[in-house]
Amino acid sequence: MVVGKNQNKGFTLVEMLVVIFIMVLFSVLVISAYGNGQQKYALNSAVQKLAADLHSAQNLALSGTAQAPDTPVGYGIHVKTATQYVLFYNIAGMNPPDQYRYRSNPPVPSKEIGTINLSSGATVNLANDVFFTPPDPTTYFNGSPAASGDSLNFTITMTGGLSQTITVYTNGRIEF
Repeated sequence: MVVGKNQNKGFTLVEMLVVIFIMVLFSVLVISAYGNGQQKYALNSAVQKLAADLHSAQNLALSGTAQAPDTPVGYGIHVKTATQYVLFYNIAGMNPPDQYRYRSNPPVPSKEIGTINLSSGATVNLANDVFFTPPDPTTYFNGSPAASGDSLNFTITMTGGLSQTITVYTNGRIEF
């Protein structure tokens, strides 16, 4: 077999440009999906944490857990800023409706169990308090007894616009 002088081995410039374009396109798709996946993960983490803390407040009220030396009249969650909320309890000595909501000032302030910061880029809607009193527990929204069928929404929003809502119902159900 005789090989001719003009047979070229290799790729043309057009073929190389097509391959590079396809590689760049796949890279862009992978990188954009990765960033979106991280935002979804951060949102789900923040929602799971807030829901778990709502359940904790509810369970503490159900069990009537004492906080030495105090005897709480109930436990709750208060949104302090757009990026943090507080798990708290109140003691006897507050007048209604103050005893059923977060109170930061004297004479009898709420006792903070913990302040929780949301994950980076997450915010929650402000001015929400949910409070559970033993033994049932009775549910209070923003200091008022919740009527049957009422609900309170905590909406967590990420910087990119993704959001998810946690709903607390008067019967104690918490869903998201």
